[in-house]
Amino acid sequence: MKTKWLIEDSLFEQETPNLTAALDKAEIEYKVVQVDYNNISSYYKHRDIRDELQLEPWDDDDDETCPVVYYGPLELGYRIQRHTKFVPGAYTTMENYACTKYYPEFTYHLLNCDYVLIPYGDLERRLNDIRWMLRSYDLFIRPNKGNKLFTGFSAIQNNQNGPKKEEKICDTDTTIQLYYNNAKFVSDYLAPYDLNSDELILLAPNKNVKSEWRFVIAGDRVVGQVCYNRGLYKVLVQPKQEDDEARHFVEHNVLAHRTYRPDKVFTMDICSVCGTYKLLEINGFSSAGLYDMDWTDAVVPISQAAEEEWNGYYV
Repeated sequence: MKTKWLIEDSLFEQETPNLTAALDKAEIEYKVVQVDYNNISSYYKHRDIRDELQLEPWDDDDDETCPVVYYGPLELGYRIQRHTKFVPGAYTTMENYACTKYYPEFTYHLLNCDYVLIPYGDLERRLNDIRWMLRSYDLFIRPNKGNKLFTGFSAIQNNQNGPKKEEKICDTDTTIQLYYNNAKFVSDYLAPYDLNSDELILLAPNKNVKSEWRFVIAGDRVVGQVCYNRGLYKVLVQPKQEDDEARHFVEHNVLAHRTYRPDKVFTMDICSVCGTYKLLEINGFSSAGLYDMDWTDAVVPISQAAEEEWNGYYV
């Protein structure tokens, strides 16, 4: 049974033309929809989702007749996962993208392998202890969960009133006060997100990242890639050479030696730092921004992965 794609393009307007062009070329059926998120509560019911997205012409009310791949905002992806029978539906098995789940699997390939996890309720009290432990004042702070309750940030760079990395402070009392003020700033910065006190927060020394790539993985293969941040590192190296080196790292250093796969299709973010390549994070494919990526070589293997998963359920 051939895979069909469901695309919600309100968030990924840049990606949609390239994606649909690749699907047309591969003769893969798809439907592009737009959702009124002011009425998102109505999507909790299976019947309402199907009515709103006008999916009746596809399968006569039987979700089990073919594989469906969803690509679009995470919010609708959740509802599709929970309230339809689409297989695979959204490639976003969120619990598999928690740092506590995949960090132990990728270990020293990780950019932030020197990390500490702490409950949010204890963050302000222990922040400066962690700085001493990690031997770094400038810490990168991100949520443990894959649904990213807040965007990762640098405790120094986001604090306009705090000490800068290059500041030399000789007065001990001043140093203590600056450290206290910055710990308070971090707590205040996160306050609007209304985090539970037991929500795990990851902290690691902030690194000077150069170029960044996003790779689409289907099974054990790289099927697509895009550089979304081209740094100035390796001035004498052409972009294509740097892209090839990053891909070699993914294929031969990470995928070849690590068996962890959060979904049949997922994305992997890689960065160049200090003359080498590291794994930034992994994310669910269905809601990953892929910018101006060429989808030509990606849509067929992703569709094939969906068919394999669907066959495992219904054949």
